[in-house]
Amino acid sequence: MLNYGKTYRYLHWSMAILFIISIALIETKGVFNDEALNDGILTFHIQSGLILFALVWFRIGWRLTHSIPPIQPALHTLHKLGVLLVHIALYAMLIVIPFLGIVALQTRGINVNFLGFALPTIISESEGLQYSLALISYHQELGNIMIYSILAHLAFSLIHHFIWQDNTLTRMLPMSARFAPSRLLSSRMENS
Repeated sequence: MLNYGKTYRYLHWSMAILFIISIALIETKGVFNDEALNDGILTFHIQSGLILFALVWFRIGWRLTHSIPPIQPALHTLHKLGVLLVHIALYAMLIVIPFLGIVALQTRGINVNFLGFALPTIISESEGLQYSLALISYHQELGNIMIYSILAHLAFSLIHHFIWQDNTLTRMLPMSARFAPSRLLSSRMENS
């Protein structure tokens, strides 16, 4: 097995696109003078975050029950540990960030619905109002850290591909054989 299966690749890229949409939505909230539009943007941000929250559990389940295609050439043990820790951190943020968002909304007395279904109340407004601003702040700060983490993830994928010339990136691409670094280099040599 040289690359991830279709299910995992679709899951990975769907979550990446959904995360970009979620961030784009929240960054545009407040730009418009229309309160109803801003409320709609917030609603779509919440829904996309909750979909990510649901998908991350499915993705973790997949990772625990399926073998992962090996990186070739193999990484140094310390490098493997770094990759594992980064992935754990990304998964953790995909769980914690939406959870904090849900709790922050509930501390303000807002019922959170996921695709039309009410989520159970974790904390009531009377119990949590004093924590509301802190929870929103943590949600936002972790969201910013997640953005930088994903940019670093992307940068390292490109470093793996173009500098270290292993198959880290191509394992996740739909047409990986066309983008293998060794093929790119050999085709350049043949064309020179």
